[in-house]
Amino acid sequence: MLGSSPPSQGDTANSIPIAILGAGNVGAALARVWAACGHSIAFGVQDPVSEKVTAAIAALKGKGRAAQNEEAVQSATVVTLCVPWPGAEQAIRTYGNLTGKILIDSNESGVTGFKGVGDRDRNVPCRTGSRMGARGVKAFNTIGAVHFGNAQFGAPAC
Repeated sequence: MLGSSPPSQGDTANSIPIAILGAGNVGAALARVWAACGHSIAFGVQDPVSEKVTAAIAALKGKGRAAQNEEAVQSATVVTLCVPWPGAEQAIRTYGNLTGKILIDSNESGVTGFKGVGDRDRNVPCRTGSRMGARGVKAFNTIGAVHFGNAQFGAPAC
């Protein structure tokens, strides 16, 4: 469970492999919270050795790596879409096999839309993921990334 207590030192039994597509504000913030809870993170990005991605990985203290989208998704149980809306369609096309995975779509804006779909249809990534065998949900799109892991809405993050 993503909000579970962190595993004890060296315990990987409760660790969930999570692919985060995008290493910007939202992706990097979620990665820090989930890595602190003991989960392993693979950023799916176009340039795995960019300065931004390298900094995001360094913040995970050994619990993260970066790869192209399909490689990052391959061993993940959970896939989180954290790219700006205009890049979402391209990211989805490079997922690879999503069968049996949980797809979390953090996009809020549907300004440009996808080809053949209405401009305001914000559920396209979840529906597309479902057609590819994933269980899609929308999350993390109602508060700013600066609050992830710091907001006091109830129980601690882990």
